[in-house]
Amino acid sequence: MSQRFRFLVHTRFQEQLDRFVEANLDAWPSLLTQIRKARNDPFRAGKAMHDIPIKKLQGRIYRLHVRGRRGLRFIYLVDHSRQIVMGIFVSSEVKSKFDYEKVPWDEYADEIYEDLVCGNIEKFTEFILPD
Repeated sequence: MSQRFRFLVHTRFQEQLDRFVEANLDAWPSLLTQIRKARNDPFRAGKAMHDIPIKKLQGRIYRLHVRGRRGLRFIYLVDHSRQIVMGIFVSSEVKSKFDYEKVPWDEYADEIYEDLVCGNIEKFTEFILPD
């Protein structure tokens, strides 16, 4: 891939990041690695999520493991035309305690995507990662 995608942080995802850091400071370097992977090659870095109930989001949402398969979860959304990756959700609990059905990550994705396409840029900040 010749050009990296930008990684934008929505206010909704910032709330997730704050909880994540508070509960898992030692996992922060691993999350940064996964964000870097998603930004550099979003379609191959993560595993595409299926059964997305919101049609406009189908084929745009991926997930990655933070601190290994039994660790934490990171869900992100890709907007190919704008070359943007946006965090949707990052868990503060390990896989054995995490249930995708109990977290409204699809609602978060819808809110974040709508703010992007409607031009509500004030809700986003660009996350700059060191190379």
